[in-house]
Amino acid sequence: MVHQLIADEMLSFDFSSSGKLLVYQDAGSYAVARKQMDYQAALGSTQVALDREGCLELEPALRGIGARIAGGIFTRSEDAGDCLTLCRELERILHQGPQKVEFLYNTPVMRLDQEKGRVTGLQTQAGDMTADGYVIANGIGAQALARQAGFNPHIYPLKGYSLTYELTAQSEAPCVSVSDVHKKVVYARLGNRLRVAGMVDIGDRSDTVHPRRIASLKQAVEDYLPALHPAGEPVPWAGLRPARPDSKPLIGQTPLRNLWINAGQGALGFTLAAGSAALLADRLSGVPTAIADNLFAP
Repeated sequence: MVHQLIADEMLSFDFSSSGKLLVYQDAGSYAVARKQMDYQAALGSTQVALDREGCLELEPALRGIGARIAGGIFTRSEDAGDCLTLCRELERILHQGPQKVEFLYNTPVMRLDQEKGRVTGLQTQAGDMTADGYVIANGIGAQALARQAGFNPHIYPLKGYSLTYELTAQSEAPCVSVSDVHKKVVYARLGNRLRVAGMVDIGDRSDTVHPRRIASLKQAVEDYLPALHPAGEPVPWAGLRPARPDSKPLIGQTPLRNLWINAGQGALGFTLAAGSAALLADRLSGVPTAIADNLFAP
């Protein structure tokens, strides 16, 4: 779906189809992962198990930890890209399209006005607004709006951190997306940058980038990629993943007839974005959905 969108709209957001390598440093964990790979193969997933030499041949940038690698699971079909740049690209296309979509930034919704099981309008800091239909798709903010609509979506913030490094000609950075299973840190090449993400803080609703967390992530990078040699200090970032206890997003109609929700994708927001949008669009249009839509019903 994303590949088709890229082709149709000529999107540019440092997209790559280099695959993803899960790297294990413990033989026991690697053995369990191989069993999981065999199970997923029965469901149509295509992956391959690699020994230490196979991992280093696939991704030479891992040679700094080569002696510690027990094995890896490689998925060729995995992609990577810069989600912020993608959003800006989509905004540009929608601005230029025949519908002339309007974006209202910094416009918090304070209240949903309701009458007879329907939303009749929104009270925002920019004034009142009305529409035929409404969609809650505002991350962790969906919790408060959904409660106004009469149901609890059980969406909670899981705070994660990232570092983005500018690379040089001397940088030995992975070209394949890599997950350090041991430390739960992921590495993704975005053009001439390397994004490193990890960690989870539960209960912190702020966007504060805590220095202690960033220092830990930096240390993980230095240990994992000793020959990275970036252009300078990385750009730190922190964000709130809208997660649910069962890890399933909510996509569908709420108790209010003209109010819908698309939220709760957690750490898989970028992964599930296109599919979630397509499912909701089909529901809103009244056309048959590609999968059973009740799987994600609020």
